[in-house]
Amino acid sequence: LVGLLALAGAVVVLARSGNFSLIPVAGLEERLRGLLDTILIARPRFKELVGHPLLVLGLTWRWPVPGKLLLLTAGLLGQVSLVNTFSHYHTPLVMSLIRTGHGVWMGVLLGLAAGWLLRRAGLGLSPERVG
Repeated sequence: LVGLLALAGAVVVLARSGNFSLIPVAGLEERLRGLLDTILIARPRFKELVGHPLLVLGLTWRWPVPGKLLLLTAGLLGQVSLVNTFSHYHTPLVMSLIRTGHGVWMGVLLGLAAGWLLRRAGLGLSPERVG
Protein backbone atom coordinates (compact mmCIF):
# COMPACT_ATOMS: atom_id res chain seq x y z
CA LEU A 1 0.00 0.00 0.00
CA VAL A 2 2.82 2.39 0.90
CA GLY A 3 4.56 1.54 -2.37
CA LEU A 4 1.39 2.27 -4.35
CA LEU A 5 0.95 5.60 -2.56
CA ALA A 6 4.57 6.49 -3.28
CA LEU A 7 4.13 5.52 -6.93
CA ALA A 8 0.93 7.58 -7.21
CA GLY A 9 2.73 10.55 -5.64
CA ALA A 10 5.60 10.19 -8.11
CA VAL A 11 3.16 10.08 -11.05
CA VAL A 12 1.45 13.27 -9.85
CA VAL A 13 4.79 15.06 -9.38
CA LEU A 14 5.99 14.05 -12.83
CA ALA A 15 2.66 14.88 -14.49
CA ARG A 16 2.67 18.34 -12.85
CA SER A 17 6.31 19.07 -13.77
CA GLY A 18 7.50 21.13 -16.68
CA ASN A 19 5.90 23.97 -18.56
CA PHE A 20 2.99 21.87 -19.84
CA SER A 21 1.23 20.04 -17.02
CA LEU A 22 -0.77 16.90 -17.77
CA ILE A 23 -2.78 17.42 -14.56
CA PRO A 24 -4.48 20.82 -14.23
CA VAL A 25 -3.83 23.04 -11.22
CA ALA A 26 -6.70 22.98 -8.71
CA GLY A 27 -8.68 26.20 -8.24
CA LEU A 28 -7.64 26.58 -4.59
CA GLU A 29 -3.98 26.14 -5.50
CA GLU A 30 -4.34 28.66 -8.31
CA ARG A 31 -5.80 31.25 -5.89
CA LEU A 32 -3.06 30.52 -3.34
CA ARG A 33 -0.42 30.95 -6.05
CA GLY A 34 -1.93 34.31 -6.99
CA LEU A 35 -1.95 35.43 -3.36
CA LEU A 36 1.68 34.40 -2.84
CA ASP A 37 2.66 36.12 -6.10
CA THR A 38 1.02 39.30 -4.83
CA ILE A 39 2.60 39.18 -1.35
CA LEU A 40 6.06 37.85 -2.19
CA ILE A 41 8.43 38.96 -4.91
CA ALA A 42 8.88 35.33 -5.98
CA ARG A 43 6.66 32.58 -4.61
CA PRO A 44 8.15 29.24 -3.63
CA ARG A 45 7.36 26.11 -5.60
CA PHE A 46 4.60 24.00 -4.10
CA LYS A 47 6.89 20.96 -4.24
CA GLU A 48 9.07 22.73 -1.70
CA LEU A 49 6.09 23.52 0.52
CA VAL A 50 5.41 19.77 0.65
CA GLY A 51 8.96 18.41 0.65
CA HIS A 52 10.59 20.71 3.21
CA PRO A 53 7.97 20.10 5.95
CA LEU A 54 8.23 16.33 5.43
CA LEU A 55 12.00 16.57 5.68
CA VAL A 56 11.71 18.60 8.91
CA LEU A 57 9.36 15.96 10.37
CA GLY A 58 11.66 13.15 9.29
CA LEU A 59 14.75 14.81 10.76
CA THR A 60 13.31 16.08 14.03
CA TRP A 61 10.79 13.49 15.21
CA ARG A 62 11.12 9.94 16.49
CA TRP A 63 9.35 7.65 14.06
CA PRO A 64 9.46 3.93 13.45
CA VAL A 65 12.20 3.29 10.88
CA PRO A 66 9.92 2.67 7.86
CA GLY A 67 8.00 5.89 8.56
CA LYS A 68 11.17 7.89 9.08
CA LEU A 69 12.65 6.62 5.81
CA LEU A 70 9.43 7.42 3.98
CA LEU A 71 9.38 10.98 5.37
CA LEU A 72 13.04 11.54 4.56
CA THR A 73 12.62 10.16 1.06
CA ALA A 74 9.51 12.28 0.41
CA GLY A 75 11.38 15.25 1.89
CA LEU A 76 13.89 14.98 -0.95
CA LEU A 77 11.17 16.45 -3.17
CA GLY A 78 11.94 19.87 -1.68
CA GLN A 79 15.68 19.44 -2.15
CA VAL A 80 15.31 18.33 -5.76
CA SER A 81 13.06 21.32 -6.37
CA LEU A 82 15.82 23.61 -5.06
CA VAL A 83 18.27 22.18 -7.58
CA ASN A 84 15.62 22.52 -10.26
CA THR A 85 15.11 26.19 -9.40
CA PHE A 86 18.73 26.96 -10.25
CA SER A 87 18.56 24.90 -13.45
CA HIS A 88 16.49 27.56 -15.23
CA TYR A 89 19.23 29.63 -16.83
CA HIS A 90 16.71 32.20 -18.11
CA THR A 91 15.61 33.11 -14.55
CA PRO A 92 17.72 35.81 -12.85
CA LEU A 93 19.83 34.45 -9.99
CA VAL A 94 18.34 36.94 -7.52
CA MET A 95 14.82 35.66 -8.25
CA SER A 96 15.95 32.06 -7.74
CA LEU A 97 17.60 32.99 -4.42
CA ILE A 98 14.46 34.81 -3.24
CA ARG A 99 12.24 31.89 -4.28
CA THR A 100 14.55 29.44 -2.50
CA GLY A 101 14.63 31.53 0.67
CA HIS A 102 10.84 31.70 0.78
CA GLY A 103 10.57 27.97 0.19
CA VAL A 104 12.97 27.16 3.01
CA TRP A 105 11.50 29.44 5.69
CA MET A 106 7.92 28.56 4.81
CA GLY A 107 8.74 24.84 4.61
CA VAL A 108 10.47 24.84 7.99
CA LEU A 109 7.56 26.72 9.56
CA LEU A 110 5.04 24.30 8.04
CA GLY A 111 7.10 21.33 9.25
CA LEU A 112 7.33 22.70 12.79
CA ALA A 113 3.60 23.48 12.79
CA ALA A 114 2.81 19.95 11.58
CA GLY A 115 5.00 18.54 14.36
CA TRP A 116 3.21 20.69 16.92
CA LEU A 117 -0.17 19.51 15.62
CA LEU A 118 0.95 15.86 15.76
CA ARG A 119 2.05 16.33 19.35
CA ARG A 120 -1.23 18.06 20.27
CA ALA A 121 -3.15 15.22 18.61
CA GLY A 122 -1.42 12.84 21.02
CA LEU A 123 0.07 10.52 18.45
CA GLY A 124 2.74 9.46 20.94
CA LEU A 125 5.58 10.84 18.86
CA SER A 126 8.13 13.13 20.40
CA PRO A 127 10.82 15.44 19.06
CA GLU A 128 14.38 14.12 18.94
CA ARG A 129 16.69 15.66 21.50
CA VAL A 130 19.18 17.77 19.63
CA GLY A 131 22.59 18.52 21.15
